Parts: sequence; structure tokens; C-alpha cells
Amino acid sequence: MNTRDEASKAPAQPIPLSFGRTLVIAPHPDDEVLGAGGTIARLAAEGERVFVAIVTEGRPPAFSAESVAKVRSEANQAHALLGVEETFWLGFEAVGLDLAGHSAVNSSLSGLARSLSPETSLLPFPGDIHRDHQLTFLSALVASRPHQESFPLRILAYETLSETNWNAPYLNARLHTEHLRRHFASSRQP
Repeated sequence: MNTRDEASKAPAQPIPLSFGRTLVIAPHPDDEVLGAGGTIARLAAEGERVFVAIVTEGRPPAFSAESVAKVRSEANQAHALLGVEETFWLGFEAVGLDLAGHSAVNSSLSGLARSLSPETSLLPFPGDIHRDHQLTFLSALVASRPHQESFPLRILAYETLSETNWNAPYLNARLHTEHLRRHFASSRQP
């Protein structure tokens, strides 16, 4: 066998992403892991510097102090495994970002973007039905405006599927339920 044949059978090596310093902005802890965890891990493995900003956190009475501490601990562990260099917790109220002054969220993300000067920003998909996701996207765009001395050259969006989208008008749950019913009925027959 010649070297040409051997080379053609070798597994293809992925092309490096070359995102440069990357800021991943997540409305809630876990959105960044579910939506961009593979990308975060790959960037870190390629030697890129990756930072995460978590915009909201749970607050009583909807979330106990113990559950908030547990979620933060789990997120920090996940970030360490993925290779995140630093996580920033902005502390706005979860499932209540629309109650925060939009300028406060803009200011917080803008200050972070100025201090980190990311070349790439990964943002939640703007078409997500969850209001916290939509507002995070909009504030992150404000923080990324190109009129500044430093701004991201790439703005990419990640999708985080959640139960929030279950009631979206474009989903037909009855069709899906009927498909599942037929599938399980046929799998039980001998």
C-alpha cells in the first residue's frame, strides 16, 4: 500500500474554528452548556480563550438559596470540564429579565464586552420564545455594536430547546403524540 492510499484512509482532521477570544452569553445557567457546550469544549481544546456570562439567577421565593447555590456549583463544574477560563454571574432575576431595566442589562453586558474584547460572541437564538432569551440576545447586540473601539468580529447564535417552546404555535403536539402512540402500539405486538 502506498502513502497516498494510507492518507486517504486516515480520519479527516477537523479544521480549527479560529474564533479567537470568545464570550458566550447565556440567559440562565445551563443554556450555554446545552446550546453551545460542544463548541465551547472544542474552542478550549484548540487553545482559544472562552468566557461565559450568565445573565440571570434564581431568587426566592421561586428558587431557594440552596437550589441557586447548587445550580451555580454545577455550572462552574461544567465550565471547568468544558475549558471555560472564567464565568461571570451578572445576577439579574431569572424568569424576570423583562422586569429589569433594559439599560441596566445593556450596561452590564457592554462593560463585560469592553473589558474582555471578544473576537466572537455566542448568543442565544433570537427566535426562542422564552422572553429572557430574547432580551439577552438584544442586550448582547447592544454590547456588540461596531461603533466602539473594540467589538466582536463574529456574532453567532446557539439554540437551546426547552419546554418553553412546547406551546409554540408552530408545533403540533397532537401529531407527535399520535406518532408515538402508533410506534409504541406496534412495538408491543408479537
